[in-house]
Amino acid sequence: MFTTAELWRVQAAALLAGPVERDLIPAYDMLCGIGLYQRDLGMPTTESFAVEGDEDGSKILCRGFCMGIVAVMQVDGLDETCEAWNVVSWGGEQVK
Repeated sequence: MFTTAELWRVQAAALLAGPVERDLIPAYDMLCGIGLYQRDLGMPTTESFAVEGDEDGSKILCRGFCMGIVAVMQVDGLDETCEAWNVVSWGGEQVK
């Protein structure tokens, strides 16, 4: 679903985002919902951040977790019912 260049941008941005200590998990955070409940990736280790996608006007919302990085594609006109997310390992490989 993501190109190799997008995977590398997600990984590099997550490594630069660095660790963050969090007392509470945001209640309505889509990225935390995927990382914590759908994929069981452990606690969040970074704040949310965005990187540019390969398509014009696209961006990828991301958040790092102990066992991977959740990346959600945001493109104008993309149907919200489709699964436009992926898990990227801290090594840059696509997991899902």
